[in-house]
Amino acid sequence: GRLIDLCEPVHRRYQIAITKVLGKNMDAIVVDSEQCGRDCIQYMKEQRSEPSTFIPLDTIQVKPTNEKLRNLGGSAKLVIDVIRYDPPQIKKALQYACGNSLVCDTMEEARKLCFSGTERHKAVALDGTLFSKSGIISGGASDIKRKAKRWDEKAVDGLKRSRDRYLEELKELNITRRKEPELNNLTSQINGLETRLKYSKRDRDSSIDQTMAEYNKEAATIENELEDLRPVLKNLENQIDDRSLKIDENQDKLNVVEDKVFKDFCKNLGIDNIRQYEEKQLSKQWYQRRVAVGTFFFFQNLIEIEV
Repeated sequence: GRLIDLCEPVHRRYQIAITKVLGKNMDAIVVDSEQCGRDCIQYMKEQRSEPSTFIPLDTIQVKPTNEKLRNLGGSAKLVIDVIRYDPPQIKKALQYACGNSLVCDTMEEARKLCFSGTERHKAVALDGTLFSKSGIISGGASDIKRKAKRWDEKAVDGLKRSRDRYLEELKELNITRRKEPELNNLTSQINGLETRLKYSKRDRDSSIDQTMAEYNKEAATIENELEDLRPVLKNLENQIDDRSLKIDENQDKLNVVEDKVFKDFCKNLGIDNIRQYEEKQLSKQWYQRRVAVGTFFFFQNLIEIEV
């Protein structure tokens, strides 16, 4: 997959700096082998697709990470250390794209790391200003900031996918609730059977002249039916309890995802969450409908009075 789809900054503050360091490799496609990359290039030529860069994990040459750079002090960190990636195999591709580049909080600190010491280091500030070991300095242009927003778009897309998944799970769990009528029916049957059993036993005790064998047989039958139904009832009650708990949990997760997805929308409206907005909309629609109905009956009565 593309490198941007396989990794993300550990914090939003590093988005511009990481985007600057990755450069064109941000959209590079990571493949397992060089042969796979060649096959992909051939296919893209046949389809007349836009050219793409491929990073084959089996043949790329990367320099080992300089462990000393992790102990420079200040705010300096290796760029690769502020990137979260999955699967682990793509670390080699990130080492290729990032090298031993450093990220610092300020432009001044990045400049000192690059030029002031005995050894030069490639360093980038949080605002996207990049100091190369060759002496070239490039700033965080608006294009870099625009590309950096893709990390946020990726996060939002991930939240939307999670929301859709939770909604689907919630839908499946709601189907289970349809078993509640069956539970109520079984409960009613059990109550009826218990009542029958109660009166049957009482009649058996009070009606000595009647055949005891027949009543005992009926009582035994009812007891057997009860024994058969009780486990079913217990199982259904457990299922309903489990499903209800899962529904509550998924609803909480759904609320969290909705709060993240609609955070900016709610902030602009000055409300705490999207559910408040939905409640207000429903209240507004109900009020408009009530006014319309009241107006209708007013004119209808007026016409009847005139007639």
